Amino acid sequence: SSRKQMGVSEDALMLAVLAQPLQPAAYAFVIHTRSPMTNANKEDALIEVVVGLGESLVSNSPGRALSASVGPGGAAPELHTFPSKPIGVFTPDGGTHIFRSDSNGEDLEGFAGAGLYDSITVVDCPNRPVNYASEPLIFDAKFRDDLLRKLFVLGRLVEANFKGQPQDIEGAVLKDGSLVVLQSRPQV
Repeated sequence: SSRKQMGVSEDALMLAVLAQPLQPAAYAFVIHTRSPMTNANKEDALIEVVVGLGESLVSNSPGRALSASVGPGGAAPELHTFPSKPIGVFTPDGGTHIFRSDSNGEDLEGFAGAGLYDSITVVDCPNRPVNYASEPLIFDAKFRDDLLRKLFVLGRLVEANFKGQPQDIEGAVLKDGSLVVLQSRPQV
């Protein structure tokens, strides 16, 4: 459905642009704090991770993200898919800034709506093949499980900040291992 089909007139449309440094991400993630998967445990989160920036995660590029259900307690994450996106998007050497738009036309009831308008970087981000031959997401179970558990905890903290409302959270794992939340929206 479009903004017009939903009855949001041109005069009611409000647009904002966020300018921010593009984070030098080793990985990008999306956390669905309450898994939308059929027959999922109601306490489980669904977490998706790709090598590089989030563009390859949220776009319709070929391949899959690492996908896992993670729940409270000490149980090992349940892996659904290993990452297989052949091309990653990466922060250019020397960094850059990104301009991201948002509008009330993207927040229509019942629609996730993100991505109606393109994000633009000052310097183009390189696309290059992802080398999975030595990728810890595939070959280092402790690294992978620790990262997924860390993302689960982050998701619960963000959800608590929004009074327990389930969230879809986009973010990055920086090269030093720190986590950055880029945006959070109510889960639809």
